[in-house]
Amino acid sequence: MYTQSSDPKTVCPHCKRGFCSCSHCHKSGHSEANCFVKHPDKRQSKPVVYASKQHSTHFTPYTQEDEEYLKQKYPDLHL
Repeated sequence: MYTQSSDPKTVCPHCKRGFCSCSHCHKSGHSEANCFVKHPDKRQSKPVVYASKQHSTHFTPYTQEDEEYLKQKYPDLHL
């Protein structure tokens, strides 16, 4: 059981540590003044990252020298 005082800090009897508890949405970690449910305008907007830009592959074609070396080293390799 958690004890709630008049301030937004809640005290856990087991670990004796305080943490914020929102009186609006009843979630821990923030107070009502910083509640995104009550104040959605306080939420920072995240930049949109598209999947195609998130992971990119850079391909460098083999040079003629590279191909010759690979063919000598791995004769069964088909490039």
